[in-house]
Amino acid sequence: MNADPSTTAFMALRLRLRQYASRVLCSEAEADDAVQELFLRTWRKIPAKGEAAYLFASLRNICVDSLRRRTLAARHDADPGQPQHESDTLEDREIIERIGTFVRQRLSGNVRKVFEMHVYEQLDYDEIAARTGSTPEAVRTAMSRARKAIREYVRIL
Repeated sequence: MNADPSTTAFMALRLRLRQYASRVLCSEAEADDAVQELFLRTWRKIPAKGEAAYLFASLRNICVDSLRRRTLAARHDADPGQPQHESDTLEDREIIERIGTFVRQRLSGNVRKVFEMHVYEQLDYDEIAARTGSTPEAVRTAMSRARKAIREYVRIL
């Protein structure tokens, strides 16, 4: 039985991908979950050339999303009036509040809705697509536009 090229490319890089995820997430269990999610997201989508770069970029995005969910969960569970870390200063909270205001006022309807569902409700792209009646690719595009607008806004802060 022959393995398809996508699986072969993934399996060739699997150990390096797991090491990368483990370093970023500082958790073996989360690293395993991230690599598994990477396989499910990219199966049969890996380009013929540049598969390593594609896989590592995709894994980086999964790890960043996981770290964001972890941070949001920690902040939600703790007392909202108390700083969580020394770096969680009044200035940091003001910047986060400004970004929230920017999202509410400047992002267009669908882009804002997708961003809020992903960040605040912690839904993945497939769940958002099902709720909004669009495709996962359209959700990824909306998230990309939201992130780009926020990055540009943060640069001028």
